Amino acid sequence: MWAITLGTAAIPVLILLSTKYTSVWVGKFSPALIAAALFVTASYTQLERPHQRWEVYRRYQRTFEAERVLYQNGAEPYSDPATRDALFSTRVAELTVALHQAWSGVLPTPDEVARITSRGAG
Repeated sequence: MWAITLGTAAIPVLILLSTKYTSVWVGKFSPALIAAALFVTASYTQLERPHQRWEVYRRYQRTFEAERVLYQNGAEPYSDPATRDALFSTRVAELTVALHQAWSGVLPTPDEVARITSRGAG
């Protein structure tokens, strides 16, 4: 996001500099390239949703850590030595499937990709 902010701020500065101090290349060509790169970056960010992916991974990381602490300390539901290993394995497997399902909800659908792509082209 900083790249988008700084790039957007640089465009008018480069145009302004080209009026008195620098060449047309700096004032017209460079801002055009920066604008195109920013468009690609913004579109990619819209499609990939990196903050949502990060949030999903962090939430499940904390959940896995909590389960590990309960297991290592023999706390409920892992207090019975006869069933704790199987219960822990089952719980980790369930969390792994839930993580996969949550992750698939973050990925863009083909309709979203088409809509964003056509909006950028038009």
